[in-house]
Amino acid sequence: MLFDDFNEPIIDQNELLRQQIQSLVVEDETRGDQLIADEERADDPDLETIRKKRQNGCYIWNTCCGHIKISKPEEDVCGKCEKLRKMITDAHTENEKLLAADAMRDHIIAVKKEKELYKTCITKAKEELSNIAIPSFPAEPLSSDYQHVHVTFDFAQGVSIPHFARQIGALYFLTPRKIQIFGVRFDGFPLQLNYLIDEDQTVGEDGRNVHGPNSVISMLDDALSKYSLGERVLTLHSDNCAGQNKNMYVMAYFAWRILAGLNTEVNLKMQIAGHARCLIDGGFAHLKRQYRRTDVDTLVHLAEVVTKSAYSNRPVLYKATNGSRNWELRDWKSFLSAHFRSLRGISSYHYFRFSSTYPGKVFLKKCDDDESETTFTLVKRSVDQVPLNRPDPVTPKGLSRDRQKYLFKSVRPYVRPMFQDITCPTPSEE
Repeated sequence: MLFDDFNEPIIDQNELLRQQIQSLVVEDETRGDQLIADEERADDPDLETIRKKRQNGCYIWNTCCGHIKISKPEEDVCGKCEKLRKMITDAHTENEKLLAADAMRDHIIAVKKEKELYKTCITKAKEELSNIAIPSFPAEPLSSDYQHVHVTFDFAQGVSIPHFARQIGALYFLTPRKIQIFGVRFDGFPLQLNYLIDEDQTVGEDGRNVHGPNSVISMLDDALSKYSLGERVLTLHSDNCAGQNKNMYVMAYFAWRILAGLNTEVNLKMQIAGHARCLIDGGFAHLKRQYRRTDVDTLVHLAEVVTKSAYSNRPVLYKATNGSRNWELRDWKSFLSAHFRSLRGISSYHYFRFSSTYPGKVFLKKCDDDESETTFTLVKRSVDQVPLNRPDPVTPKGLSRDRQKYLFKSVRPYVRPMFQDITCPTPSEE
């Protein structure tokens, strides 16, 4: 650091950048490794001298270079953060550095605002339900005055069965039964429902279209119906994924809820992509931790893993042990597309509000600070022509014969004999 004639530090533009942006150094060798290497090359064998050198080196590093940290391996990082970080690294002129730093700072401020909004929604939901016991579900629609009921929904990374804590080497190269996990968390209780979807329980054959609107809306509608508090205002958070959550069918479903008299207001808020970590991810983390150290041969075993993983985690299976269905898979896509139109420019908006005062319409905002809202009419014709009943259930496509033969021939030998007919049964004749 430089000092002027009055012994005051001179902070140049580069120093301002270092104060604003926490740098991440991607290296295989840490600073501690470098210090040890310096000690090995040193001619002085005095251990006390080596210890003091190490302390002085660490002190100087932490004092002068505290903004620099060794980066850790990460997954699902924000694409915009990485782009801006590379812009800062590749900047040559001071103007380029300042522009990149300002863009990064604006992005971080926007992310912080989104996180604070999410925390505020959670706090209000807990405070509203703090003085009451968990009621018997479900309550009649609009039977209470709750204004801050908050729900989060998202998909977790899929798992497979069979799975063993001591992984069998040959099983690693096979393709066992794939199980998808869809979570719906009621943050005021807390309660997290984890829908476990097998390959033969999806709209498409062999587990296809499990992330499509029919599956997502069917599971979300089942959770909101069975665990309703009779709330008038419902607030939901989800990640910013176009294929799963941010599409015309999900928007039309919430507009349909208003028309059907299930809520008087629905607020759907989507966090910034890459910064959507929330409480439901914590529930998934508990589930995965328990899953990694447990032997799982069947879907029922996986449900037991979910139950043991955390107090708030509950499994939801498509089929009960007696063969009946715990929830219905419905053709929401065809039902909603017949009465609602697509929302143009949906990718640029993050806040969606539906109100019984203006049925069939959605109010859009790009960020929470926007004072004005954009209005869009979702219904194609009159709201009186929209059916208020849910669409009829559909039957899952099941497994193709080729998939059944693969599971029977390749995966069945690794399943314990008593569970082989459940997880990898004999292929059907059809």
